Amino acid sequence: MRECSEALYFLPEMDGGLFSCDVHMVKPDPAFYQALIRKYDLVPEQCVFIDDLEANLEAAGKLGMHTIRFQEQQSAEEELYRLIRA
Repeated sequence: MRECSEALYFLPEMDGGLFSCDVHMVKPDPAFYQALIRKYDLVPEQCVFIDDLEANLEAAGKLGMHTIRFQEQQSAEEELYRLIRA
C-alpha cells in the first residue's frame, strides 16, 4: 500500500474496506469476509462483492453475497447495474 499508493486512487470513492495487511487474513478465507461483515454490520444478501478471482467470489457467494467477476470495467458495470435494478 505504501509502495504503490497511486494504485489506490479509488479509495475516496468507497464507503469502506478491509485490507489483508490490517487484519492479517486473506481471501478466500471465510474469516476475511466475516470480518468485513462484522466491521460494517452488513447484510450479505444486500452486498455485491467484485473480484477477478473465482475462488474469492465463491467464498463470498457462500456467505450470501452477490458476486461479479471483474474482467473489464464495462462488463462489471453492466452486471452491477443489472443487480441494482433487480
